[in-house]
Amino acid sequence: MTNKIRLANIKDSEILFELFNSSEYLIGGENDKYTINDIKDYINNKSNMIVVYESDEKVLGVIYAEFHKCYIYVADFIVDSKHRNNGIGNKLLTFIENIAISKNIKEIEMFVESTNKNMLNFVKKRKYYKGKSFIYCSKELK
Repeated sequence: MTNKIRLANIKDSEILFELFNSSEYLIGGENDKYTINDIKDYINNKSNMIVVYESDEKVLGVIYAEFHKCYIYVADFIVDSKHRNNGIGNKLLTFIENIAISKNIKEIEMFVESTNKNMLNFVKKRKYYKGKSFIYCSKELK
């Protein structure tokens, strides 16, 4: 079995599209869905980074991180539901943390849906502290 972490590329768009839309926790609104163009834009945006965990050439997890001068914001983070609790999430987040350290960035931030108990437990184990509660708001402009 060959496992590796690598940067996503355009060829990954379809599987990332499926992964991003497979979780109710990654979308703010009830009817919101990622589009394939959203995924391609994320991949092509060089100020951000999409990192995938691959096993035997199959993408099993992804982390989408936005890089800022003083911090990294983890915008999206998901492991295929059939492959959770196998250390994939730890490896992906450690990869981003190591990049932060190498760039002398001192903080990583993310929002976690308050009902996503598995992710809340995951970040707590990794010593991320729980901040205030927020409500997602959006407006479709016409």
